[in-house]
Amino acid sequence: MCASPSLPGITGLSHHHDPACPKDSESREVSSTDLLGESNVLIITHNGQRYQLRRTRQNKLILTR
Repeated sequence: MCASPSLPGITGLSHHHDPACPKDSESREVSSTDLLGESNVLIITHNGQRYQLRRTRQNKLILTR
């Protein structure tokens, strides 16, 4: 899936071209540490819905609605 250009306030973004995306599109790579920081939970809003991105004790990520 192709992503939009940038996330305001997030540092450490790596822009690279994804071969699966059209030539003029860029995907983004963001470290989970940059997203979560010291917290284990991040609330993401998308199309009016709230999602929870959570880092588990086993250091895995789970996205729930």
